[in-house]
Order: sequence, then C-alpha cells, then structure tokens
Amino acid sequence: MLAAQASEMSLIDFAFKTTLPISIAAIIGMAIAHFFWQRYLDKKSNLS
Repeated sequence: MLAAQASEMSLIDFAFKTTLPISIAAIIGMAIAHFFWQRYLDKKSNLS
C-alpha cells in the first residue's frame, strides 16, 4: 500500500500492472533454475 502511494498509482493498478508481471517472471525464472539445478544434482549423485 505504501509503495502504491509512493508511486502515485491506485492499489489495484500497482498490484496487477506492476507487481504481478514481475512476480510471474520471477516464479518462471526460479522454476527454470530449479529444473536445471535438480538435473545437475541428479547427474552429480549418479557419478559418486
């Protein structure tokens, strides 16, 4: 709420036009990183 006031946007616009796209991009990025990290660790554990 404070961030929306500081940016002089309504709370709905701030939440759905600013925060939501950034959150979705971050979640997708973390999912991709997690996929490759787990794949790397699976390959590493099979070599031991």
